[in-house]
Parts: sequence; C-alpha cells; structure tokens
Amino acid sequence: MADCDAGHGCSISCSGGCGAIYNHSTGKCTKWCESSIREVDPAAFDGDFSIEINDVSVGTLASVIGETRLGTNFKSLQGAGAKISLKLPSTNLAGVIAEIGKQAL
Repeated sequence: MADCDAGHGCSISCSGGCGAIYNHSTGKCTKWCESSIREVDPAAFDGDFSIEINDVSVGTLASVIGETRLGTNFKSLQGAGAKISLKLPSTNLAGVIAEIGKQAL
C-alpha cells in the first residue's frame, strides 16, 4: 500500500505506486494510482507545487511528466526498472527532475 500526500487536502492511497501534486498557483490537486494512470495535465507541473510520489516506476513518470521534459537521466533509469519515491513540499519541475536524477546514482 502506498500513500501520497501533497498537502492542502491533496492525497491518495493505492495498492501500488501513487502520486499527488498540489499546484500552489492554481490550487488544483492532481493525484493518481500507478495502476490506473491515464494522462496528467502538463499544467500540474507549471510554477510552484508540492509533490509526493511513492514507489512509481520511471516509465510511469515518463508518461506523467512527458519524456521530452525529462532528459537523459530518465532513459538510464527506465532501463533499470527503478522505482522513484520523493516528497517535496515546495518545488518546480526542475526540482523534481533534479531529485529524480539523484536517485539515478
């Protein structure tokens, strides 16, 4: 069981991996379970946001964030079958990508 809580009432629990994003600019909450993710509005990653991701595959993150925004770190992680977990109370897309890059080492 994975729990993701981005604050501001934006939380979800899933039997597998999960993600929650609270966008500070828009007040919009975006959340998903890895097993049922379809598509995430790219605007969820605009500006400053809070995010928690737990036990989510790199392939899922690539589909959520968009492969063109991710860079080379994701290509190497994706082949390794890595799972990502992070909690950032105030960040932007560059901060998320940097944190995921740290997990690649």
